[in-house]
Amino acid sequence: MAKSNKDILAETLAYLDSLTPGKGDLELATLKGVDKYLLGVTQSFLDRAKDNIRKNILITSGNLESDLTFDIISDGLKFEISIGYPSDSPASKYYDYVNKGVRGFKSGTPNSEYSFKSPYPNRKMAANIFSWLNRNRIRDKYEANVNKSKLGKKRAALTKMVNEAQNKRRLAYAISSGIKKGGIKRTLFFDNAKDFAFGQSFVNGLAKIYGKEVSLVIKDYGNNNQ
Repeated sequence: MAKSNKDILAETLAYLDSLTPGKGDLELATLKGVDKYLLGVTQSFLDRAKDNIRKNILITSGNLESDLTFDIISDGLKFEISIGYPSDSPASKYYDYVNKGVRGFKSGTPNSEYSFKSPYPNRKMAANIFSWLNRNRIRDKYEANVNKSKLGKKRAALTKMVNEAQNKRRLAYAISSGIKKGGIKRTLFFDNAKDFAFGQSFVNGLAKIYGKEVSLVIKDYGNNNQ
């Protein structure tokens, strides 16, 4: 479970209180406190995002959870935190579609900046759905009978569909077409975690450690990093 900023701030302030004057000057101690606080809050973001991924059952391939990472760069009193997916991760290409959702060509929902421009799936999309069906079918062979969770039941239903379909590729095309018409629901797994970790309480916490006013700028660097 992700720690709250309040808890992370309390841990950081306790750490600063444990430092004695003889172990270094105040400015150096403060910077160490800031480092500790930034690392704690960033880890809290990752924990919250991964909790959201599991809650929404977005773990078919595992890329969304396993490839999510961060980097912290410090330059004096200026800090930069990069959070997202490496450019060579498959998740960097699609995570924001899962996050914000994609409007269906026919349904017009959800309310998202992304939308399908046609109800007809291309070969790549159908091939990805075909591969997804087969992955879940293989896993279900070993897990469905013992896994009574929502995910296990979902895989069991997919296996039944695949087994009963006369043409699995036709089934994959039909599912792809349904997705393009109906859209992809938004999960906000990323945005929710960002708001949880890097809201006003984050700024207030930094200001309390620094003892001075702090400004926060959040930039979106496209469909692979924020």
